[in-house]
Amino acid sequence: MEILLVCAEVRGISTSTSRVIMGDHFATDVLFGAFIRITGMLLFCRLFKVDLYPNSQPNASALLKDKNAPYFR
Repeated sequence: MEILLVCAEVRGISTSTSRVIMGDHFATDVLFGAFIRITGMLLFCRLFKVDLYPNSQPNASALLKDKNAPYFR
């Protein structure tokens, strides 16, 4: 799954860079399009509760609030 994400990001960055270099788009157009894409994906993940970091450790502040959580030093 992570390899697909990396491939998609590499393809997107290389495509946008080549379009700016070739003169097909202005750099501001490409940056604005990237901003819309990233914002849309974050909203999509939040709306459908997609875990963006499935292998990450729980938040330390959340552990402090949970009385049943194990205590780590």
